[in-house]
Amino acid sequence: MSTATRQLMEHPAGVYRLGVPATPALDRRAAPRAPDRVEELANSLTHGVGLVLSLAGLYALVVITGRSGSSEQAIGCVTYGGSLVLLYAASTLYHGWRDDETKRFLLVLDHIGIYTLIAGSYTPLALIPLHGPRGWALLVLAWGSALVGSVAKVLRFDRLQEDSPLAYVAMSWMGLAVFGQILATLSRGEVLWLLGGGGFYMVGLFFFITDDRRFHHTIWHLFVLAGSICHYRAVIGYVMPIPA
Repeated sequence: MSTATRQLMEHPAGVYRLGVPATPALDRRAAPRAPDRVEELANSLTHGVGLVLSLAGLYALVVITGRSGSSEQAIGCVTYGGSLVLLYAASTLYHGWRDDETKRFLLVLDHIGIYTLIAGSYTPLALIPLHGPRGWALLVLAWGSALVGSVAKVLRFDRLQEDSPLAYVAMSWMGLAVFGQILATLSRGEVLWLLGGGGFYMVGLFFFITDDRRFHHTIWHLFVLAGSICHYRAVIGYVMPIPA
């Protein structure tokens, strides 16, 4: 990897810019250093664990909904499980890849994966416990936002890096619009798992946007794993109620 490329690899939003020549204007927006190989190995390994867990989790959801689930349960859970696999696969490959051009593609896919996971997390919630007009409205809003964000990443990726965390937060908490129905529909345990997962993601976001700590991105990955586990537990509760 060239020196010019690595100079702008780490962005204030916690992501990496590849193949951009270093200039004074851009350098003011760039982080002071790029992640070293040990950090990138840790980044890849942490989400590699997430990928293995996601594949196992997707298989479990397919088995559970295939045996006794409705079509809404099957669609919602498989969509959610698939979005987990996409995110963790893209992130694992991105942090482990060395070729600049391929890494640039995987970076875009990684961030599309974040939008997809947020929308995928809303899908079983909207189709199963919130089924009805509000559930469908939430589903359309979530996937519409994910589509807009993904297209923006592809078309104007470098310009939108700093705005990404704000978009992720806005999407993550738009479910507050139907929080009253969530409280009325879900068990206390499921609500706590949902809020706990959201809390892990939000705390981890601090490390996502921090650019002056070694292994800050690895810490973000660990919080993402914790948030995913909480939300997965909530989704299991939608289709197979478990005492809190």
